[in-house]
Amino acid sequence: MADPIERHNLSSTHHKFLNEWAAQDVGMGFHFKALESRTCLPRDTIRNLCRDLAAAGFLEFSRGCFTEDGDPYGSAYVLTQAGRDFLSQEDDHVV
Repeated sequence: MADPIERHNLSSTHHKFLNEWAAQDVGMGFHFKALESRTCLPRDTIRNLCRDLAAAGFLEFSRGCFTEDGDPYGSAYVLTQAGRDFLSQEDDHVV
């Protein structure tokens, strides 16, 4: 059985980018500025990677997000249960 990344025709770049959410719980995410800082990728690349991962079901666009302290910060791409399951499966394969 093909893994979900291969099933959705996603590249190793998508896989590496999805790993930015590895320490996140479902529903937690990042806005583009945070992802720019974390990855040093240009905004257009981040937008495309996020949209592809959302189309695959691993991320979801969310409006009206809040920090852990309860402060609003706008929109973000948040981790879905399918994304968490995929990342957890990856963790199980790390030696």
